[in-house]
Amino acid sequence: MADVDLNNIKLKAMMQQIKISRSEQNMLDLLAEAAVCSYLVPVDGTDKISFHALQGSGNKVYLVVYADGETFLKDFSADKKQKTVLATFADLIEAVLNESLNMDGFILNPGHEEILFGKDMLKLIKDQMPQKEESSNDDADSKAKEAIEDIKIGDSNKYPEGLRDIINSFGTLKSEVTKIFLRLYQKNPNSDSSEKEMGWLFVIEFNKVCSGDLQKTIFGEFDQVVADYVDNMPYIIINSTSALGKEAMNNAEPVYSQFDE
Repeated sequence: MADVDLNNIKLKAMMQQIKISRSEQNMLDLLAEAAVCSYLVPVDGTDKISFHALQGSGNKVYLVVYADGETFLKDFSADKKQKTVLATFADLIEAVLNESLNMDGFILNPGHEEILFGKDMLKLIKDQMPQKEESSNDDADSKAKEAIEDIKIGDSNKYPEGLRDIINSFGTLKSEVTKIFLRLYQKNPNSDSSEKEMGWLFVIEFNKVCSGDLQKTIFGEFDQVVADYVDNMPYIIINSTSALGKEAMNNAEPVYSQFDE
């Protein structure tokens, strides 16, 4: 489950203010704050991930999103195992504009402060969002990619509960991510047992237009999402373009893929 300590206090105050006055300035202030916040998105399923949705007027369907953990827990207090994924405002826009999901927008804190973001508005917002510039920085996996020289890569017969599900959920919300692989690694496999380390190896493949700072941001978000699902084992997250990433993907099936395998 993503971090239910999420609060977004300023955004929630603005949402309450909108209920009092839907002035143009209040709406602009709300959009400006919403654009820099993260959100909780409830998800279900294993092999195929599904999102929660509500039907509005005119049979329109809205993706269910929460601005804070407190409101989320009010609605899901009876279901302690409800899965969530952390998403940015840009992620929500991409999800709504993904035609395969058939969403007409998203609804924030349904039944509480409840703000609707329609598809047409989100299209306009996306058109006005600044594009990420190319960066000459090295791959975002610098903490692990070539530092592990003596490593054995394999697969597990059993994965932590919810880990594969949350990987699927994350990939579905990130249009920049084309594949995510999950392997096991063992450092120094030929050394004394005291020097060995077994952990999870995540390999993320990005589309051609995603690079630089945007990749780093996605790596950080993925780190937050999977941290609670690794059963306290160490893990590393690397780019598919690294030497270790290429080795890990060799003859392996991705846990998540945008494309039919």
